[in-house]
Amino acid sequence: MHMNSKWHKDVIEKSNNFISVVTNKTKSVEEFANENLPKLVQTNRAKLKSIVSCVLFCALHDLPLRGETNSNAVFDDLLQFRLQSGDETLWNRFEGAPKNATHVSHRTQNDLCAKVLRNDLINTINNRESFSVLADKSMDIAGTEQLSLSARYFDHATNVVREDFLGFTPLARLDVKHISNTIISTLSAWELNLDNMVGQGYDECSMMAGKIGRVQMIIAEKYPKAHFYRCASHRLNLVVNDLNTLPEFRKAIGTIKEGISFFWGSKQRKVLVGNLQKLCETRWSEKHKSIRKFNDKFLEIVEALPILHKEGDRETSQKVWQLYCTLTSPTFILTLKVIAKYSAKLEPVTNILQSVNINLLEVSEHIQGIVKMLLDDRENVEAEFEMIMKSAESNYSAL
Repeated sequence: MHMNSKWHKDVIEKSNNFISVVTNKTKSVEEFANENLPKLVQTNRAKLKSIVSCVLFCALHDLPLRGETNSNAVFDDLLQFRLQSGDETLWNRFEGAPKNATHVSHRTQNDLCAKVLRNDLINTINNRESFSVLADKSMDIAGTEQLSLSARYFDHATNVVREDFLGFTPLARLDVKHISNTIISTLSAWELNLDNMVGQGYDECSMMAGKIGRVQMIIAEKYPKAHFYRCASHRLNLVVNDLNTLPEFRKAIGTIKEGISFFWGSKQRKVLVGNLQKLCETRWSEKHKSIRKFNDKFLEIVEALPILHKEGDRETSQKVWQLYCTLTSPTFILTLKVIAKYSAKLEPVTNILQSVNINLLEVSEHIQGIVKMLLDDRENVEAEFEMIMKSAESNYSAL
């Protein structure tokens, strides 16, 4: 009865297995598991290879993964192309994988790609002697305030100054203490070595750049080597924006913006005047470029308005008539010429200040040239005004 009992038979079987493993006649469970692990890794990598290759294809060819909707997403179209081309591994992946583990969702791609790229950048930055942190607030399409964080450092491998975007982090509040704590905690969570931080770069708003109890001061108290440097391009833009206190300039900029938006409204309108650059107040170099193009195409724009007035519907005709009356007024034409002249002088400086590899000597020469030009224009104000007036009269007479 003892020898026929179940527990006796189980013990005999286990003892025989033990003896067999000890004498190397068979492999243990751990050995079998370790033996199958490389095969499992290889199988999983083969399943992901097609998906990763589509992501890399989009990245190398500067294509967005997503479109306005999933129906016109480049990434999804590439996956369908591979399926139709006979990619059996990818087909088996979609057929057998759980719906929550296909690795083609928006969140999976964004999170994984961002993590991999950021870790690579963080490792590169931590291997350098020093770096600066750049931060700015922005609002996403959902209305959430976010803080964009970037790092600026010297790359010995390429002998150039690099400026790399690290990521966004949401802001629950917009007070000074919360913003400074968010910058420090986020960079620390990303494992960036803040002891090597020697610079901070923000815009000119008092919350970030103030000398007493502001973000730059709170961070500098914890990391004394992190000196604050104002954004030179932003300071220049603030000086330019002071011109908007003059009603004529404020109205002229608004009219230019309105006119460009009107011609961007349909393909028919764009064909008449060519490509106009949209005027964006926060993209400083594009703002100067937009004003320059609008001034260069001014006659074409005015000549196109009567055509649109004749061919357009009632609403379009009314809008065209309002624009025509404003654009052909002597005050607007004269103001446009003044803005265009000095905006053209500021455009090269703005472009250089916003470039990654800034040539300080070249910037300094440009700024000195602008200062000298402004001083000369003030000393010879009558002659300069006469030249601008002649240019305005030439446009006015050509209408």
